[in-house]
This record gives sequence, C-alpha cells and structure tokens, in this order.
Amino acid sequence: PDRTNVKQTVFRDDSVMVYHSRDVEWLRDDQMFVVTDLPFDQLRDRAHWKQSASTWSLIQAARNKSLDTGADVSVAIHTRMLQPFGDLLVVFLGLPVVLSRESRNAFIAVGSCMLVVALFVVVGLGLQNLGMTYVISPSLAVWLPLILFLPIAVWLGEPLRR
Repeated sequence: PDRTNVKQTVFRDDSVMVYHSRDVEWLRDDQMFVVTDLPFDQLRDRAHWKQSASTWSLIQAARNKSLDTGADVSVAIHTRMLQPFGDLLVVFLGLPVVLSRESRNAFIAVGSCMLVVALFVVVGLGLQNLGMTYVISPSLAVWLPLILFLPIAVWLGEPLRR
C-alpha cells in the first residue's frame, strides 16, 4: 500500500493521533509518531507482559479502553487473588491422604497425595484455559476448582477429626 498519502499530522477530536515529521522537528523525515496511552511494558513485550506485571498493572490494563486485554488478563487477575486459597486447599487435600490410618506404606501415601494434588492442578489449569477462551466466565474458571475441591477436602479430612 502507498503510505506517501499521509503527509501531515493527524488529528481526532482536537487531539493529535499521529505526528508527521513535516510538522515536528524532533522526527526524522522518514518517521511518524503514533500517540498512545499504552504503557511501555505492553508495547515492548506484548506476548509476555502479563507474567512480569504486577497485579495492579493487570487491573489497570483490564480497565484501559485502548487495550483489548481479553479473558486471559481477567483469569490472571482472579488467579493471583485466589492463589493463597488454592494453596491452602491443596494442603487440606493432601494432608489427610498422607496422614490417613488406612495407608501404612509411606510410598503409597505419598503417591496418593501426589495424585490428588495433580488432579487439582490439572482441573485448575483446564478450567483456566476454558476461561481464557470464553467457554466459561473468567472468574468462574478460577473459582470453580475451589468450589469443586473444597467439599472433597472436607470429606477427606473427616477421619482426622475423629
């Protein structure tokens, strides 16, 4: 496409959208500057910025109308908020399996514990993927593992309370 037709600064509603080198001296002749309110981190590393961004940055990005953050940012925000509860639930799932009186063999107890924790993690990751693709609500995708496994943790812990 012919890009030589843009030879001046572009305005929209009395604000500059694109600066052209003909109208400002700080651009070289072959340059243009697009005005945006995107943070530098998101412009620099668009694919991986969510991993290193703070939770507050993710919340601000989700509120930013200039970004099309999608469900993955919502899932990341909810996951970070609920991670301590998920970690605690994993303890309450695994501890009764290891400390149960039925299993005298330590290897079977540890293996059973690893199986229960792996099941929790796999279900959690699967539901997060469903939330990231809008198959289910992003918030439900993160809450559902806790909702599903909390009764199981209570049931598994019943023999320990006796």
